[in-house]
Amino acid sequence: MFVGWLAIMITIVVIIYYLFFQKPELIPVPQSGDFSLTSGVAGIEINPSIVVNNPNFSNRQPYVTTPGLGETGRPNPFLPY
Repeated sequence: MFVGWLAIMITIVVIIYYLFFQKPELIPVPQSGDFSLTSGVAGIEINPSIVVNNPNFSNRQPYVTTPGLGETGRPNPFLPY
């Protein structure tokens, strides 16, 4: 009986060690190759007033209507039926 409890305690200690104290192996992440395209994208100047003041933007129509409230359920869901 003592051997069984000892085995359980050793198992718990090993599990706690691997969960909290063992550092995991890190997966090597390869470096990306070419970042020359990102510098070109980072230099783009965006002016939102051009888009907002555009007549095509202001004349657009909503094709999807706003959903209604619908059924909300019982006032107290914990009461039995």
